[in-house]
Parts: sequence; C-alpha cells; structure tokens
Amino acid sequence: ERADALRATLRAHGVELMEGEKEWRAADGRRGVVGAAPRSSAPTVHMTAENSAIVTKIIEREKARQAHNYPLADEIRQTLREQGVEISDKERIWRSSDGQLGVLPGRLKDEEIVH
Repeated sequence: ERADALRATLRAHGVELMEGEKEWRAADGRRGVVGAAPRSSAPTVHMTAENSAIVTKIIEREKARQAHNYPLADEIRQTLREQGVEISDKERIWRSSDGQLGVLPGRLKDEEIVH
C-alpha cells in the first residue's frame, strides 16, 4: 500500500517509475536511475550561461525542421553531436557529455522563444 501511495504521489508530480528499466522519468525530461544516490548537481533544464549555445542551436534546428529544411537540421544535429550533445527526438530531450539535460522545444512561434 505504501509503495502504491508513493507511486501515486510521484505521478501527481509528473514523475513516472519505469521498473523494467530501473529508471524514473520526469515530465520536464529529467531522468535517473531508481535507487541511485542523488547527483551532486541537478541537470540543467533551462537556458543558462553554460548551455545557451546548445539551446540556441537546438532552437535553430527546430526552426529548420519546421521549414522542412532537413539538410540544415541534420547539419546542426551533427555539429551538436561533435560537441558532445545528443538529441533524442523520440524522448524530446537533449543530453550533453558533461551531464546537462534539457527538453526539446515543440513547434515554436517566434514570440514563444525566450532567451
């Protein structure tokens, strides 16, 4: 009963437990290993001085995709990959080799992009 109550509380806060994968996933794209010690610093999910170049490139890529300019979008993805940033369109997140994590934007309008 207690485990079910905890699971319900987590779900209400946007966190799902993926038992088969021994992982938790938050609605904002954060994830972690079930039972692991907490990380020393929380993953980045907002534009900061440290990740602004990554977020800017991801926004450029999304605009290219919206314009159906797939060669440019692929070029931006490759540039990011060379800089240690992997994009998961299926999961709608990006991860960098230094542990940063962010949520991919959806279909954006210019007025929705905040720097």
